[in-house]
Amino acid sequence: MPDSATPNSIVIEKPRPALSATSDMPAAAVAEETKTETVETKTDAETKQATGSEAAVKADTSAETVETETKGKKGIGERFSDYAERVRVRDATIERQSADLSKALAAIANLSGKSEAAETIKQAATDDPKPTRPKRDGFDDVNAYDEAIGKHEDALVEWSLRQGERAAKANLEKERLETEQRRESETVSQRWQESHAKFVTDHPDFDEVVFSDNLRVTDTMKQAVLQADNGPALAYHLGKNPQEAARIAACAPARQIFEMGRLAASLQPKPNVSTAPKPITPLKAASSKATEKSPDEETPEEYAARRTEANGGRPIR
Repeated sequence: MPDSATPNSIVIEKPRPALSATSDMPAAAVAEETKTETVETKTDAETKQATGSEAAVKADTSAETVETETKGKKGIGERFSDYAERVRVRDATIERQSADLSKALAAIANLSGKSEAAETIKQAATDDPKPTRPKRDGFDDVNAYDEAIGKHEDALVEWSLRQGERAAKANLEKERLETEQRRESETVSQRWQESHAKFVTDHPDFDEVVFSDNLRVTDTMKQAVLQADNGPALAYHLGKNPQEAARIAACAPARQIFEMGRLAASLQPKPNVSTAPKPITPLKAASSKATEKSPDEETPEEYAARRTEANGGRPIR
């Protein structure tokens, strides 16, 4: 090959690796080096992260240990505060249970006036009063006082449980009476509507008479009207006779019930009584056998009368 190249000659050289854009190193070497650095950087980060996690775990464990040790080393003041809180919660529970029992029994009394189940519950509560806390000055020995306090606490808890059971039973009885009263009210309402519809047919001025502003009636009288079989007739009569209604309203409740019952009975339809004279009952002949006596038992007068009758009424001579 000649030493100097001519313009028409082609020089063929061995291909060389491409240079990196940022350095004189070949691109493949740069890529390999970058990959290595990335792996090293990632490994360092993971190592640091693991180290940090271990440190955090150690820190949390240390904190839990400190907290546990702190709890174990509570002072007497803090322990007393915990006890006082438990006592406060217990006393609040007892107070609520007693209040629930009283409310339920009062509601039962308002519903029915008297309930055998409620009376039993009330008597049980009366016979089981709240335990009394022992007094310190009644004990010479501190240990004996502490033991008495412990027994009192146990008795108080048991009494509270009994109060809760009584309150639950009283509430069930209240619900039963409410259901019974609701059913009775529905029955009374339905009966009133039926009888009212029939009565208004013959008395179209019913509403005007009964719902007059001048008519004075009490709640007791209203209940008597609703309970009466002829309630619409009773209400109509009171509306037509406001003075009589005012007289009854001025009476005591028990007397009002009596007067309304008497008035309702007087308004009941009278049975049809025939004015025709009673038929004549024919006389029955007396049995002669019933009065027959032997001749030895007859008096002289009886003997003479018998002989006269046998002789056709002619005296025997």
